[in-house]
Amino acid sequence: MQYKSKSKPIVEIGRELNAGTILEGSVRKAGNRVRITIQMIDAIHDKHLWAESFDRELLDIFAIQSDVAERVAEALRIQLLSAEKKDIERRATESSEAFTQYLKGRYHWNERTREGNDKAVKYFEEAVKLDPKYALAYAGLADCYIIYGDYGWMEPKDAFPKAEQAISRAVELDPRLAEPHASLGVVYNSYEAEWDKAEKEFKQAIELKPSYATAHMWYGLLLMFLGRYDEAYDQLQSARELDPLSRVVGVNLGALLLYMGKTRDAIEQFETAIEANPDFPYIHTVLGFAYYLESRINEAISELRKGLVMSGGDPEPKADLACILGFAGFRDEADKLLEELKEHSRTVYISKVKIAQILFAFRRADEAFDYLDKAYAEKSLTADHGSTLLNLRVLPWFSEARKDPRWGALEKRLGLSGV
Repeated sequence: MQYKSKSKPIVEIGRELNAGTILEGSVRKAGNRVRITIQMIDAIHDKHLWAESFDRELLDIFAIQSDVAERVAEALRIQLLSAEKKDIERRATESSEAFTQYLKGRYHWNERTREGNDKAVKYFEEAVKLDPKYALAYAGLADCYIIYGDYGWMEPKDAFPKAEQAISRAVELDPRLAEPHASLGVVYNSYEAEWDKAEKEFKQAIELKPSYATAHMWYGLLLMFLGRYDEAYDQLQSARELDPLSRVVGVNLGALLLYMGKTRDAIEQFETAIEANPDFPYIHTVLGFAYYLESRINEAISELRKGLVMSGGDPEPKADLACILGFAGFRDEADKLLEELKEHSRTVYISKVKIAQILFAFRRADEAFDYLDKAYAEKSLTADHGSTLLNLRVLPWFSEARKDPRWGALEKRLGLSGV
């Protein structure tokens, strides 16, 4: 969709996507009939390989999907195994309206904004109402609650049990579905501190659906927090190859490079991601911290301010800004932001880890570890958004805090001593 309104040459698109073949098409609807025109292009030599049109009743949309998939496989001269053919022909739902609601839900979920996540929940709930046996819709709903918990938009004890409930229903309806297994891996990783179980679920999801970029990304994040950086890089690279335009994959790959000490490579990755997604607040936040590590203090603060404005004043980027201001010595503004966050926390959930991070920046370690103990009690364990305990395990700007014996004791409680 990023190329929909652009006139880039196919060769250039193929190069950007690292794809040798491009499949493109158009859909025209008139009354209850739909015409889908598909063409396949050799992206290296800019030559047409195959084209076909499908004229059907709109109610046959799932049959069209199967037909297109099989014809593309034929055009690519791929021999489908019987199991693969069955997977192509299998329908996740008989309701085209439920399917539409599901697609809208995934679109908004991928935005990784609070407003987008709220919209996604409504679309997934509507899909479930239309088809109570639609396993993918339950998986989508689970993923929304995972994001609520991971991004600090809901208290973990409220978010993750709801995710588990939806995952259980999805697996019950379709045990071979990859998505809920990947989601369960995040629950084990982000809430239950069951690292072995998390890895098992991610591997199962990838085995069931090797093309599922989100499973590779989440598995990569688990490996990152466990300190298995090379393996983590391989998984995040796989995710990027499968979904080159995903902004959340791009920013997580940049974050991993940052944690591996490849700060300039990380900055290059973030700046590239911003070109494609200038309105994504989190990219500006992590880019700001990368600039800080390069002693580009003014640029760092500027990026964090952008992230805060773009988020609409969300507490998480506000805490990040307070943290960087504290490190940079701008204590008056940082203190003001900290007090605002503490006051705000009386009525809205704010991760205790974020408060602890600011206190570490102020060199108030005793208070910071008190907050980390509270975070442990509320199961604010690990995530992909910097708001939870294990982020402190990899964030370079908290290396001094990790030298404190209390950090080692906390890792022991998490079952990560020596990992």
